[in-house]
Parts: sequence; structure tokens; C-alpha cells
Amino acid sequence: MYNLIKIFLLATFILNNLTAETILVVRESNPAFLQVLQGFNDEIGEDYSVVDFTINSKSTYSDFTKKIKATKPDLLLVMDETAVQFAKKLNSVKTIAVMGLNFQKTLINFKNICGISYETAPYSIVSEFQDISSKKVNKISILYRKQYNQKFIEDAKRQLSRSKVIVNAIDLDSVANNKKKLRKKLAKILKKQTKRSSKNDAIVVLGDNVLLERSLFSKVWIPAANKAKIPFLSGIKVLSSKKLNFCAFTASPDHIAMGSQAAQFAYNILEEGVSPQEIGIQYAAEIETNINKKKFRKLRIK
Repeated sequence: MYNLIKIFLLATFILNNLTAETILVVRESNPAFLQVLQGFNDEIGEDYSVVDFTINSKSTYSDFTKKIKATKPDLLLVMDETAVQFAKKLNSVKTIAVMGLNFQKTLINFKNICGISYETAPYSIVSEFQDISSKKVNKISILYRKQYNQKFIEDAKRQLSRSKVIVNAIDLDSVANNKKKLRKKLAKILKKQTKRSSKNDAIVVLGDNVLLERSLFSKVWIPAANKAKIPFLSGIKVLSSKKLNFCAFTASPDHIAMGSQAAQFAYNILEEGVSPQEIGIQYAAEIETNINKKKFRKLRIK
């Protein structure tokens, strides 16, 4: 009898795996991506056949399509820009995109792709900062590029207006393609916006590779933050690290929780028939905060 039970359980396991819908995960080898995958598998791994496909800088679209043909996935989970670009080019398999920037703009025309934005909403950054500090925030300044982050800024203004926080959004699009002019204007704006006369309570730093280009970051942003009498806040965890000593506070997506959130999207799509377009692009449901104690002491933030 015992052997019959074992055979039955084994047969059930094999049958479930043969009939289970397949989710293909496409990601680079990165500890953060592995955390997202962990959160995803913890929620969904027993219910579906999850195939992990690791790519690198040499991986091609052909490599990707070969894996698609071999696995015939019912759903894709793609992480970071390269995998997202592959999914956009394919555009025939329902897809969840995570760990990438500016999805609100780059995925707007892709009805088959939903996702979780890696940017933390300024509302969440400011709210979390106020919760753990003694500092009241009434006004913030954000430097951005209109063509890249317009929707993000509109959302920030709408959300923060409910808390009566003024958002002074400064567009740098006109000089973004001229490094010399960008550096000069960026330095001038930061100098002005960190003065007491600006009445700013904080500067919120966005994850924009153009505005945070290496030389601009080291020669403009860091000196400005060091001289400032107000804190710099961001949604990028590394910017509040002790080594960089740049931001006083960051609120960034919790990677494992992001995986769980993506798993919920997968259930909605595969079990309930919800379309990726209905899910859309959402912010991370859970964030983790990080304090730069050195900056807190310097700025006398409790």
C-alpha cells in the first residue's frame, strides 16, 4: 500500500508539471534580480513551471527567441533593459517587466506588457522621510528632463498636492544634449535651489542617466549636496551609502516584495484572464528606507 501511495504521489507531481503553465524568466546575473526571482518563486513556484534564463552583455535577440521556441512560455517575466527590449521586439507573449526605468513612457504603446516601475514615487520618498525624521517638508525641487520623465512629474505633483507639498519641477531638456551647457546650468540651478531663499525643504534626485552622468555627478551633484543646508532625497539606495555620502535618505523598492507583486500580476493574467494592459505600470508596493547618518547629523535632522 505504501508503495502504491508513493507511485500515486509521483504520478500526480509529474502530471502537474507536465500540464502546468510555463513562465519564462529572463534576467542578467545580478544579486538584485535574484532577490526578485526569490520573491516570485516563493509566491508562485509551486503552481507553475518557472524557467530561469540568464542572459549577459553578449546575449542576442536570436538567443532569446531560441529559448522562446524551446520553452513555449505562457508568460514572460523580464528584468532590466536588455530583456525588456527583447520582449518589446517579440511582443507576442504576455509579459511582466520589472527592474527597469521609465516604463510609464517606454511601454505605453505595448498592450501585451505590464510592469512595476523601479522609480519610487516622490510622494513615497517624502512621506517616508517625514515619518522617520523631525523635518517637515512643504516644498521640494526636482530636476528632470521633460521628454523622459513628464508623466512621472505629473504624477508626483498630483500625489504631493494632496499633502500640500509644493513641487518645483525644473526641466533641463533644452541643454540635455550639450554636456558643457548642462553642467553649467545644473550647477547654477542647484546652487540657487539649495539656498534658504528658495524655501525648499529638500531636493529629490531622480534616476536619470543623463543628469547623473559620472562627471556631472562627481563635479556638480556631490559638491552641491556637500554645501547644501537641505537634504537630498532619492529612490536609488546606493545614493545614500556611506561611501558616496550624497543623499541623506533614500526609499527604494524592496526586491523580494517586488517579486511577490509580480507573482500577483502573473496570477491575475494566467488564472483570472486579466490583460497586461488592464494591469498597466504600477509603482512598487513595498519600499525599503536607508538613512545616511552622517548627513543627518550634519543637517541636524533627528
